[in-house]
Amino acid sequence: MQEFGVRDIYNLVFVHARGMWRHRWHMMLVAWFVCISGWIAVSFMKDQYLATARVAIEDPNIDVASVLGAGGNLAFPDVTREARRVLQGLLSRENIVKALRQTDLGRYFEDGANEMEMERVISETRSQVSVRAADEQSSIFVISHRHNVPRITFQVVSALVSLLPQESVGGSEGGKIQTTKEFIHERVNQLKDKVIEAQTRLRDFEKEHYLIISQEGGGYYARVKALIEKIESETAKGRELEARRLELQKQMRDMESRLESPTRDLDRRIQELNQKLIELQAKTYAKGGQVLPLYPDTHSDVIALRGAIASLEQQKLDRSKPTRDGGDDPNLWQLEADPVYRKLKSSLGQVDVELGSLHARISELQAKLAELKSLEEGLPTAENEYLRLKQNLEFLKAQMMELLNRKGQTEFRVDIEESMTKYVRFAVLEPPSLPFHPIGPNRPLFLSVVLVGGILAGLAMALFLSVVRPVFDTTATMKNVLGLPVLGTVSMFDDRPGMGLVESRVFFLLSLAGLFGAYLGILMFFRLI
Repeated sequence: MQEFGVRDIYNLVFVHARGMWRHRWHMMLVAWFVCISGWIAVSFMKDQYLATARVAIEDPNIDVASVLGAGGNLAFPDVTREARRVLQGLLSRENIVKALRQTDLGRYFEDGANEMEMERVISETRSQVSVRAADEQSSIFVISHRHNVPRITFQVVSALVSLLPQESVGGSEGGKIQTTKEFIHERVNQLKDKVIEAQTRLRDFEKEHYLIISQEGGGYYARVKALIEKIESETAKGRELEARRLELQKQMRDMESRLESPTRDLDRRIQELNQKLIELQAKTYAKGGQVLPLYPDTHSDVIALRGAIASLEQQKLDRSKPTRDGGDDPNLWQLEADPVYRKLKSSLGQVDVELGSLHARISELQAKLAELKSLEEGLPTAENEYLRLKQNLEFLKAQMMELLNRKGQTEFRVDIEESMTKYVRFAVLEPPSLPFHPIGPNRPLFLSVVLVGGILAGLAMALFLSVVRPVFDTTATMKNVLGLPVLGTVSMFDDRPGMGLVESRVFFLLSLAGLFGAYLGILMFFRLI
């Protein structure tokens, strides 16, 4: 499969190469046309001239450092900021208009001038002027202007240099220096107000979300865990008290069970009669496929047993009535007089009190736990807000402390700047000069680009004609397309006048060499002028 693909690509390249060769004269005509047109356009491009001026900012720190000793640990403020701002301000519309009025382009700014032309000249000039530092740490700046008329570029740079203040530039910054101290004090007061406001917001938030926010440390889940552990601990205590209570009750029942009951003999006889009645009622016989009781409820023996049981129950009730009504049971009095029984009864009452208090505490803890769990859904938002408020407060405090610590140093620096800015001046190191040689455009580069573009355009035209006017280059291609056997080929010979010259490869190569020769000739021409 891979071999077929490579062969197919090779045949395709071969077919297109043959097709482009058939249309080589179209390719040559297009290449010549594009190159000549492009070279003419390059020749009409206007020359560009560049005028520059080098300006230095005189920094008084250098002189002060040389006098006080540059080897010490002295740190001087940068007092040239305003001078740098003035230099960058040369590109403003106001300064550009002032400079243009001093040049030959000033006619565009006379009364009655076209507004559109004026705006065009201003826009073009602003794009042609540049003010840049010689390097990142240098106090030397280069003012340059590019134009196709050397006199105008010289005039523009000279006018911009003349706009620079020749005396101290500190006057324009004096107002800012005078208000710097006031700004520092105002900034400190603003930060104090912000800190107080942040503290108030944080305190209000803690009051509103006291169940979530803990002052002792530990977050929401730590408090939930502590509550659960406390509930489990109290529940364990409750189980211990319940076990103790049951043990006390058991001991009291044991002591009560040792007393002689006044109805014990009646209870025994009633139990015997009930057992006998159950045995009689359990006896059955079969009749007509049904199981019937041998002693039904109407049997005389059953009625007699029930009457006896009822009589004994009445005797039992009569015998135990004095104990129920007045507590006159002498056995019970004897039990109450027993010190061991009284101690057990007192301990049981104390355990009941402790259990009641413990159950109340557990209920209270469970209510708090339920309330905390109900707030779990809004927990992320509350925690994020609490963290944001704390970070904001800490940031404001740190910012205020830093500002207070540096307040004295800043005021000292402001005093130095206020005095030293008065000595900042501009010095013209290199005034502008009239340029005689253009710096652009780079015609050799443009000529080469046009040549390459012309050749590529010719190749594209030949390929296009090869695609839109296909022919059969081989008998195999014709056989595959038509599906018919090809018996042979017949060569064509054109004997018309001039056809030999058209078909000549030498003439084509001479035309191509002529194209490169024309390129070299034009290139040498522009290098000599």
